[in-house]
Amino acid sequence: MKNIRLIIILSALYININAQSYIPFPNTDAVWTISQLTQSGLNVMKYGMYGDTVINNVSYKKIYQNYDYNFNVSNSQYKGAIREDNKKIYVYYYNDERILYDFNLNVGDTAKVTASNGFKYSAKVSAI
Repeated sequence: MKNIRLIIILSALYININAQSYIPFPNTDAVWTISQLTQSGLNVMKYGMYGDTVINNVSYKKIYQNYDYNFNVSNSQYKGAIREDNKKIYVYYYNDERILYDFNLNVGDTAKVTASNGFKYSAKVSAI
């Protein structure tokens, strides 16, 4: 049993990921949906970009969230900010900036990843 746990933990720490082709990030009016399956059912969240903000002298687009079928900023909650620089997408939330996507990575490169709970791990790009 201990061996199985160890294998699962070690597998989780070394994850291969596939990189994506670079497409410039939208800088206005972007809306996207995230579906999350939980024990209590399916959560569908809408996120949208609306307005600009400056944090630590850096310009960002504001990100809002709601649970409606159609995104409407008037009934949404501010969740953070997002920006693009040098083919990297940065997200700012909970007073911290993190890289969300890095389109500069190639096969064989290692991405440094920080999970939402603060856990840090590395992931190797296996395909593009």
